[in-house]
Amino acid sequence: MKAVKFAWNRGLGQHAVCVAALAVALSACQADQHRLAQLEATQQQQARELAALRQQLAEKEEEVAQLETCVDDLENAVYEDEGDSAAYDEEEGRPSTTTL
Repeated sequence: MKAVKFAWNRGLGQHAVCVAALAVALSACQADQHRLAQLEATQQQQARELAALRQQLAEKEEEVAQLETCVDDLENAVYEDEGDSAAYDEEEGRPSTTTL
């Protein structure tokens, strides 16, 4: 009878250890779920910021293209009578118009 009672108590002790281990594991999983949610929120925020930066870059690239067109138009107006902008480029100390 004592052997049965000992086995029963031993079984309950092992069961209690398993329950405690599961409680610890569950707590860790819940903390991991919370951390995962935080990381996902951060990732979404960074994705929005990246999209905004890409939009700004596209706008700046469009602005640069417009400015390049303006420069080309100004060069054409300045050298319209001369027919060739090479004379300007060859002047000492002047930047090359082709690098603009």
